[in-house]
Amino acid sequence: MTKRERVALIGFGAIGRAVADGLLAAAGDDAPVLAAVLVRPGRAGTVQSALPAGTAVVEDVDGLRAAAPGLVVECAGQAAVAEHAAAVLAAGIDLMVISTGALAAPGRLEQLTGLAEASGAQLIAPAGAIS
Repeated sequence: MTKRERVALIGFGAIGRAVADGLLAAAGDDAPVLAAVLVRPGRAGTVQSALPAGTAVVEDVDGLRAAAPGLVVECAGQAAVAEHAAAVLAAGIDLMVISTGALAAPGRLEQLTGLAEASGAQLIAPAGAIS
């Protein structure tokens, strides 16, 4: 039996919902598991009702880390990168930044790559555009 990748999301707007739907629709013994979704304070109840019972919905990065994901996918915008990326990487969790424009803030890319290197995590910035 293969180990299934535990994935967490930051955000549950249009992009987060689409990523969650894709993860939940994946089939097979090696399909990733949607372990947790980090949402703004006060939104957990609403979001939990849209997700399977086994998916944790949390309102802070400590709750996200407690779900033990191997990968966190940021789906919530540049402010979410500024708020949560450092803590995720410092915890040794791989982070995929969808809002790559956040990496252009002065010093942010250097800060995050340094944290990733120190913790053994990967900072992933996918290339592409939506048309």
